[in-house]
Amino acid sequence: MTPGGGSIGKSLLLTTQLPFAHWEDVIPDPVLLEALVDRIESPALIVTITGDSYRKKNARRTPGEIASHEPES
Repeated sequence: MTPGGGSIGKSLLLTTQLPFAHWEDVIPDPVLLEALVDRIESPALIVTITGDSYRKKNARRTPGEIASHEPES
């Protein structure tokens, strides 16, 4: 542990479709929510990706369209 209480050499990868601003919708306890966000957000590298996901794009395509774009083995 470091003097600030953090860990050295430990990593956490957290993915969510819910921005921090909306976490209160699923974590109703304000004390717990603030503690979680504090510990995650302060040392974090936050990457925000916008646009449709590949899963959503493929869901709209027909099986023939998907097969025609797959790489050949």
